[in-house]
Amino acid sequence: MVRSKELSEALRKKIVAAYESGKGFKKISKEFDISHSTIRKIVYKWRTFKTTVHHAQQDLGQLTNHRIHHEFYCVSERCLKNM
Repeated sequence: MVRSKELSEALRKKIVAAYESGKGFKKISKEFDISHSTIRKIVYKWRTFKTTVHHAQQDLGQLTNHRIHHEFYCVSERCLKNM
């Protein structure tokens, strides 16, 4: 059941329609042969952002640089204030 490709927009809309019709995550999961956690993520995205479009994830290099910046500057500044 592992999928290497992302789900189509049409399939995502069918999943949301099934959820709105009252079906649960497990029933939708069995109907479309997709894991219930994927169903849950699609529905959560729909409820939160009113969209089912998949966007590429943030660049990990930027995330790592942000973490390094936070740990180096923000944490060390707090340590200096507490001295």
